[in-house]
Amino acid sequence: MIRIAVIAALTVCPAPLLACACCADPGHRSEITMAVDNLDELAASIGRARIANLYTSACGFDCVQGVTNPEDSYVVTHSADGNTISLTLTGEESSGALTLTLPAVVTLTKADLLPEPGPTTVLYTEYFMDVSIAGSGAFATPHIIPGQLILSGRGNHCTDPSMISHWSLLVATGPANYTLFGALSE
Repeated sequence: MIRIAVIAALTVCPAPLLACACCADPGHRSEITMAVDNLDELAASIGRARIANLYTSACGFDCVQGVTNPEDSYVVTHSADGNTISLTLTGEESSGALTLTLPAVVTLTKADLLPEPGPTTVLYTEYFMDVSIAGSGAFATPHIIPGQLILSGRGNHCTDPSMISHWSLLVATGPANYTLFGALSE
């Protein structure tokens, strides 16, 4: 009986039933805040960072606050323990460390940036996390400060941390105002 119902459904409307579960439709946009169930995978993603670039606007290092002797880029090493990621940043003249405490929730956004009909829709995806940051060395902070960690990439409708290709850490509070960013190696 069930077999007959499945065969009948396939002949009446075959496309929706056979559609790809992870495929996205043109024009897709979504935002969801959810509990982090893959914290280890997200932490492993940021662990693929090898270089941290320091964002500077037209005013250069003059607009960077909270970094002693700022440099254009730093070599990154990391360690992770539960919901904590420690990033060691080594420059040519200065170095320091940032310890990020990851939240229990993450906001996930997905968007088709070029919404046109076609056989394949690729979504731009970002994981936004409000983190607590303790800094030392060139990144020393007088107390724990807030920041935002953003992991981004391109992929399909299914969320998979392996699709993450870039990261940014935005710090804009009181004694610190800087952004670190970079690509994630394979």
